[in-house]
Amino acid sequence: MSDKGYDIVKKFYVLLIVVSALGAVLGALYYVNLNASKDNINNYVTYFANGGSGSVDNMKIMVASLKGSLVVTVIFTLASLIKPGMIAIAAITLRRGFIYGFTNAAMMSVVGVKGIYITLLRLPEMFFMLLGMFALGAAAGGISVSGRGDIRGKIKFFNIFLIISLTTFCAAAVCEGFLTTIFMNTLLKWLT
Repeated sequence: MSDKGYDIVKKFYVLLIVVSALGAVLGALYYVNLNASKDNINNYVTYFANGGSGSVDNMKIMVASLKGSLVVTVIFTLASLIKPGMIAIAAITLRRGFIYGFTNAAMMSVVGVKGIYITLLRLPEMFFMLLGMFALGAAAGGISVSGRGDIRGKIKFFNIFLIISLTTFCAAAVCEGFLTTIFMNTLLKWLT
């Protein structure tokens, strides 16, 4: 890939960070301004924050996280093949930020300090997930807008980011499935 291509990838990486942060702000604001269905969300968050049913299948959580990451990977890969693909990449990144912002706002609003602790426990999973999304999204977005030249170089470049992203997605899934649930159960026992 040319120097111009790398510059496009760097700019798209920064753009995805901004889009994700915007999504998080919009998600938090949406929760704050939500009126009618807030009771159902509050009941769910309270149930979750108080330990739920007590039995959590860590493997199912990890597999669900991996499936979600695989869907993102496929969509980003397909989006890299067409010029308007960068719009899909930005939309998915905005959606992920919105979900994180909404969830964290709900946790903090409903259960207060306990919600802040739960949000902090999710930071490793969120870090790895967003790192993978930003890396793969930037590579895919950069390729989608950079034209047809040097296909072999672009494939090598994309494959490097694909491997990095899949590795971080696996780390995020392990964090979500095992570390976060173990830490959360320990925290809930300590807080109650």
